[in-house]
Amino acid sequence: MAEMIPGIVSRLSESVVALATTIAPTTDVIVITSTAATTVLNTITPPLGNSPFNLILWIVNNSGNPITAVTTGNIASTCSIPTATVAELIYSQSLGKWLVEKVT
Repeated sequence: MAEMIPGIVSRLSESVVALATTIAPTTDVIVITSTAATTVLNTITPPLGNSPFNLILWIVNNSGNPITAVTTGNIASTCSIPTATVAELIYSQSLGKWLVEKVT
């Protein structure tokens, strides 16, 4: 994964996945296209493992159903991600949790 360099334009990478209770992103933007298996998200594996850096992840809900993020895994607070919306998450290394910009 490339680092952002101040003063230089960086581009975001994107992947398309079906929702599972645990997702392991390898890109900056995750587009959820299916909630057939579940509508609940409880764990997001940090893509850089034990990296000392905090991370930003955007989840785009394009599934047609709301997604519920819950705290049983490594998400700090519950929220609902309605269809056709974006949730911004920041991984705090010190907390070991994803902090969610509240969508609803």
